[in-house]
Order: sequence, then C-alpha cells, then structure tokens
Amino acid sequence: MLVNLEDSLHPRIVEKALPLYWDSHFKHAAQEAMTQVEQALGERGLPPGKYFGRRLVQRVFKDGPHVTLSVPLGEDLQEEARLLFEGAFAYYRNYAIHDGTNIDEKQCIRIMVLASELLDLIGASKRSFEGAGGAQGLIEARVFKDADEFARFLRFLWGLSCSDLDESAYFDDVALSGFTEEQIELAFEIGLVTVASEDRPLPSHEIVVDGVKVTLDPGDYEHVTGYELTELGQRVLRELSGEGKDQEGGKQ
Repeated sequence: MLVNLEDSLHPRIVEKALPLYWDSHFKHAAQEAMTQVEQALGERGLPPGKYFGRRLVQRVFKDGPHVTLSVPLGEDLQEEARLLFEGAFAYYRNYAIHDGTNIDEKQCIRIMVLASELLDLIGASKRSFEGAGGAQGLIEARVFKDADEFARFLRFLWGLSCSDLDESAYFDDVALSGFTEEQIELAFEIGLVTVASEDRPLPSHEIVVDGVKVTLDPGDYEHVTGYELTELGQRVLRELSGEGKDQEGGKQ
C-alpha cells in the first residue's frame, strides 16, 4: 500500500520542512522539522521565555514556577513524555543543527514523521491548573501580579457576556479591563472558566446592524454567551479572596 507522505505529516512540517525535502535538502529539512517542534513547545509556554532544547522541554513538561503541559494519555506519563522529547532533541535536533551530514532521504523522512508525532502530542496536551502549581504557581509565573489581581480577573470573567447583536462590546470590555486574551485562553484551558449561553426574547424595537436599521418584532431572540466559573474556578476565587467571603458573579 502506497502512503502519501504529505498526508502523514503535521501541517507545520508540510509547510516548513517538506519543500526542503522535495529539493533534496535532507539535512535542512530534518533541521527545520525539529525546529518546528521546538517553536511549538515555546509557543505553549507562558509567559514566554528564552529557553531552548532540553531546558525548554523541562520547562514545558516539568513542574516549576511556570505553566506546564499535561499530556493527553494521563499525568502519570508526564515523565515519560519529558524523556521522549529530551531524547528526540538530544539525538535528532542537536545532530541536525550542529552537523547533519549523515542525514539521507530515508533518515529525513523518519525525522519529519517523528517531528509530526511530537507536534500532534503538543497540540493534544493541555496546560493544567495543577501543573502550573495552583494559584500561587500562576502568580510566581507572572501570569497575574498578585492574588488580588487574580481574584479581580475571575470576577471579571464571571460577569462577562456578549450577544450576537453586539459582539464588539465583548472586545471593548476585555480591552478596558486591563486583562488579555491570553489570560482568558489560559483560564479556559486549565478549567477555571466555562461558557454558558441562552436565547433571550427581545421586545419590539429598532437596532442598527452594519449601518442598516432593523426592526425586531416581539418574539425575536438574541443569542447571549456568558462566562461562568467552574467549581474549580469558584473554589480558587474563594481561596484568593479568603474563606467565608460572599462571592457573587457580576462585573466589579
């Protein structure tokens, strides 16, 4: 059975490394493939830092004062994932970058396939609240300045919502809050926030959509999406604010 090489490779490898392979630049294609893995790991780190090779792998997959990835096959395989990446970097990445003269066509294909597998693993991995060291870990990683800012962020998200009729208000709220889309993305990924939506009936009135007046009759609905704290998010907010304080949703 013939296998289409492009179908077996990660899109980043297809875009960045495969053209070099087709031009018979096997060493450079292998080097680029492993470089894409390194860049993908760096992109998943938060906050960004200047880490390379094995130090980058340790930062991303090992506990510390930063946000780590939790591999999809289970946290009990976290150490095995670290060893897999460290071995690939030590054997393939370092050789391709510093020498690479013995990388032929077959070896290049194998390295591109391995890099694709590692990229898929990175894409399927999640940053976890525990892997970040909890609330204190996120503060130490400078994701939030202190506990007060972290608590304000959670309260802000708890009251944040937008409708399909006024989506721009969402971006205005985020911009004015002083928080970032990256912080919001992280909150979702580590399980602090979830999305709730509902259809709300509208009274008859006129609105302007793209410069055109539209009359909404009774019985029309607007789809409203809002953020809610998960049980974990509510627990973290209580801990940040002090046990016993009354926590309610809504913008502060």
